[in-house]
Amino acid sequence: MAADLQEQYYTQVPDADIEGRSAQSLRAAAQSHYELAGFRPQGTSRVRVLMPDDGESGWDVEGHGVVEIVTEDRPFLVDSVSAFLSRSGFGIYRLAHPQLVVRRDITGELQGVEPRDTPIDGVTVLRESWMHIELDTAIEPETFAGLEEGLQQILRDVQDVVEDWTKMQNQALGMVEGLRSGEPPSARRRSQRRASCCPGSPTAISRSWATGSTASSPTTTATSSMSCPAPGWASCAPTARGRGRSAAFPSRSAPKRGRRTF
Repeated sequence: MAADLQEQYYTQVPDADIEGRSAQSLRAAAQSHYELAGFRPQGTSRVRVLMPDDGESGWDVEGHGVVEIVTEDRPFLVDSVSAFLSRSGFGIYRLAHPQLVVRRDITGELQGVEPRDTPIDGVTVLRESWMHIELDTAIEPETFAGLEEGLQQILRDVQDVVEDWTKMQNQALGMVEGLRSGEPPSARRRSQRRASCCPGSPTAISRSWATGSTASSPTTTATSSMSCPAPGWASCAPTARGRGRSAAFPSRSAPKRGRRTF
């Protein structure tokens, strides 16, 4: 592990959080995280729960459990992970959360940590979130696997939310625009369905004439579309009876009293 990685790893950690920790312990903690990050295929996350001690790992956190996470940098990560740990009965004693620019090959193998101002291409040069969390208590080894799977699920949920964020935002903006124009979103959707169902409907005619995509007159087009061409849809043409009913969905009158029906 290069010395510049250790500097980037702790650059945003308050001095009070690392006071009293030996240089060897700080370096060993960063090295452990670096080894976890060694392989991460795109779209996945790496999670590890452990109880380090001086004898085996070369670093000690005074009996606190440790969570290490390597994932693509996204919003909501810290809040989501913290909420999950809280629901699981753990508080956060110390947190280091460096956002590092890394270079990986196409398989996800870590090639190195780049300077912070390196341009991101989203393929081989990525901005990643490395989270080092020291819990407020020790962790029993038999709970490691359950915590790791729960954290993996939380990270997948965050990924889904962030990837759908733009779609949901565009849909919300479209609803706002519809309200400003005075046309409720439900009416706009019905208008769009009617246009796709019946090419001769007023909405479809106005659209086709505006775009110059029709050569027929409005009268001819409207007359030719009295029966809806799409199976399963009610005709868009007005009907003499039924108040909104159509040939595709005829109204059902109740049987007259005294008459037997079969």
